[in-house]
Amino acid sequence: MFRTYFIIKKDLEQEVGEMLKDRMEELRNERLTYKTTTLCLSEEQLIINTEPDCVSEGNLLVRSSDGSKVHGRVYTSHWRLACVQTEFHGSVAELLYRFDSTGMRSGDTICGSLSIVSDAGEYIVPFAATAEMHMVTT
Repeated sequence: MFRTYFIIKKDLEQEVGEMLKDRMEELRNERLTYKTTTLCLSEEQLIINTEPDCVSEGNLLVRSSDGSKVHGRVYTSHWRLACVQTEFHGSVAELLYRFDSTGMRSGDTICGSLSIVSDAGEYIVPFAATAEMHMVTT
């Protein structure tokens, strides 16, 4: 068992050593390359249809284009739209949001945006929330 561990450890050390040598060579030759990723969003804009004086929930799925881990924060431009979690980490994140229509009347519309600031770039997701009274006909 110990022999297998040392063989694996030695192979790993050699692999890491080669990667470091390649990276140092890139630095010496001033041709350092960076991996960049972008975010893929499940929605380009949020359309929220709600009733007056209630709280509606929804979600926005965020994932990195190449599967790499991304760190980001989420901000909203209007107090009625609140994100349940304002920070995310990982290659995929589900951003839950709540819209509070307290005090709105039927026909009122609120517009704003959700801003995502991450190490994969900054993204603006506009939203429009409309309060409509739903009538039940029989």
